[in-house]
Amino acid sequence: MLAFLPVDQCLPCARQLRDTFVELLKEFPNEQGKSPTLSAGIAIAHFMDSLEDLLQYGRAAEKAAKAVEGKDALAVHLHKRGGAPILVRGPWSQDLDHRLTNYADLLRSEAIPGKLPYDLRKLADVYANWPPGENLSEAIRRDVVRVIRDKQPPAGKRHMKQIEQLAGSQFTDAESLKRFAESLLVAKQVADAKQQANEQLPKQYAEEQST
Repeated sequence: MLAFLPVDQCLPCARQLRDTFVELLKEFPNEQGKSPTLSAGIAIAHFMDSLEDLLQYGRAAEKAAKAVEGKDALAVHLHKRGGAPILVRGPWSQDLDHRLTNYADLLRSEAIPGKLPYDLRKLADVYANWPPGENLSEAIRRDVVRVIRDKQPPAGKRHMKQIEQLAGSQFTDAESLKRFAESLLVAKQVADAKQQANEQLPKQYAEEQST
């Protein structure tokens, strides 16, 4: 199945498609007693990219989702003009779609600075060769919170408690920090699309959607 969707709607659409599929087919288990599941790949690309490229991106994202252990997963590929594509993926049970949506909302409210993903990728390089352990996790967490606090616009200060809780559950090493930064890069694209869609709505409807 293939669909072209606005970026601000692709995550909830994929989730609804997967949940509906699972619900409709739960009474049809296979020989091992497992009901069918659905993996989804989302490719976010520039509107000037060729249709051939878009199809290739979408198939690659679908393949990445199906390669997740246990399948029943979501993969999102971000293809920006210039630079390597960014891939985030995980089982539906880990709520990747909800996390990306949450990050997008935090970016829109300026709780997370817009340039944070790039700063965190640089920070991940700093920690790349550090030995693993509890001290590493705590050091990364403190640095992430510090970077956010230093660069956060005044409007986002009220979200610091939520940010600290988010940071406290994310990081064990440089690789997990890099994955978080890449998730934020994808979420930033979703946040920008939501903002653009909101600006194009009639004023009254836009206000209803933002509450």
